[in-house]
Amino acid sequence: MLWALLIPILKQDQVDVAKGWLNRVSEEVNKLMNGEPSTRQDVRNMITLKEDRSIGWTKDEKWEKLMKLEKVFDRRRSSVRSNL
Repeated sequence: MLWALLIPILKQDQVDVAKGWLNRVSEEVNKLMNGEPSTRQDVRNMITLKEDRSIGWTKDEKWEKLMKLEKVFDRRRSSVRSNL
């Protein structure tokens, strides 16, 4: 994962919030990489920065639609492999 934190164009309170969000994402990634359980309750949840600047899990409203696309890509991938 690659993120750009453009500190020169942010106000100090924005920098603090951005760093907090990046730290939270990093903590969750490290937990998973170390085999520890995530604080996520459902695979449909993602860490978000909310309008009130709080950081927390939010349900991904596009999940179902994207999972339907996954089936399409799997079929195409299988088709390409069989033609090789």
